Amino acid sequence: MCCAFSKPYHGLKSSLAAEALALRDNLSFCCSKGVYEVMVETDSINLLHIVTSQLPCPWEIACILQDVAVKTQKVKAEIIHIPREGNKVADCLAGFFIDRK
Repeated sequence: MCCAFSKPYHGLKSSLAAEALALRDNLSFCCSKGVYEVMVETDSINLLHIVTSQLPCPWEIACILQDVAVKTQKVKAEIIHIPREGNKVADCLAGFFIDRK
């Protein structure tokens, strides 16, 4: 792993929206740092299936995923599914903000 980030997303109606925002912000961060080949790990199988057109995109995250599509024109991103149990660092970072509420 080269980089990770954690950020609270308040006022969202679903975990899928948070996952989509995190993906968008991750790709934006990579672009700002001049990193144009990335592997993104997500524990959201639904997000992976939506991004790869295996599931339709829910309207509530359509604008976010349009931003993701623009970013993926600049960044070569491989997005893979990692079960939550397989990514203790991400689970710990998510828990950090939950515990601070």
